[in-house]
Amino acid sequence: MAITGFFYQNVADAIRKEAELQVTLPQTISVLKIIEAAFKSAGEGRKITSNESNW
Repeated sequence: MAITGFFYQNVADAIRKEAELQVTLPQTISVLKIIEAAFKSAGEGRKITSNESNW
């Protein structure tokens, strides 16, 4: 099974209360902040520091 398959299978299992989520909410938030910083960097054409985006 592909890595993404394991992720979605884990989400489905967690919804059914058959497993704990392997990717936690704090981990997800951290990744989203980094993605937002990447979009801001691309849009503004400059580096975004971790202090600016709190990641």
